[in-house]
Amino acid sequence: MSTPLLSIGMIVKDEIRCIERCFKSLEGLRKDLPCELVVADTGSTDGTREIVKKYADVFFDFEWCNDFAAARNAVLDRCTGQWYLQLDADEWLCDDYEEFIQFCHSTQFQTCHTASLRIRNHHLDDVSDEGSEFIRERMFRINSGFRFMGKVHEAPRPPADFSEHWRGIVLSKVFLHHDGYVAKIAQDKKKYKRNIKILEPILAEHPNSMRILCQCIESTEDISERLPYVETGVK
Repeated sequence: MSTPLLSIGMIVKDEIRCIERCFKSLEGLRKDLPCELVVADTGSTDGTREIVKKYADVFFDFEWCNDFAAARNAVLDRCTGQWYLQLDADEWLCDDYEEFIQFCHSTQFQTCHTASLRIRNHHLDDVSDEGSEFIRERMFRINSGFRFMGKVHEAPRPPADFSEHWRGIVLSKVFLHHDGYVAKIAQDKKKYKRNIKILEPILAEHPNSMRILCQCIESTEDISERLPYVETGVK
């Protein structure tokens, strides 16, 4: 394999429902670009590991420590590409990714630090809905020194001594489908309870952090759980 332009990094656990869908959506991209797929498993017992082994270039175990950034950075440390793409198992790449290919062969690929993609959240079980969209930084140039920060809702951030002017680009025609927060799936995976369990100790250390309060609000299942965080935020 030639030196990859792109490292695709993932952390997974018990993703048998959707993991192969994700990998299959990347097949065209991996044929059109020098890519590597680096995956960490945090304790799967449902057959996820066997599927990952069929697709991943690098696969390793990561002992879960209630810290998504730590897991993401462990994946990043094993990547050898020029750029890093963050992906989750319950996401899949859109069919038309030509803009992605063009970017990877452009001068901006060498001069930008980050690239943002559209994320399309589906709300129906059969993902027949158009969903709701937002834009999120999902790619960065590895030699810029970016690392993931945040135990929950982790995001790439530049090093403290980052002296360059931050240059980013939005790939407006490329998007990732996502169905991980469809009500039944979210309930089955207990994502909200998992997230709030991680967030509450952080909030105790930083009780006036609006960012953490907003994440707590997003991680509640009903209004009775949500109201205390809302009231604290208003105060």
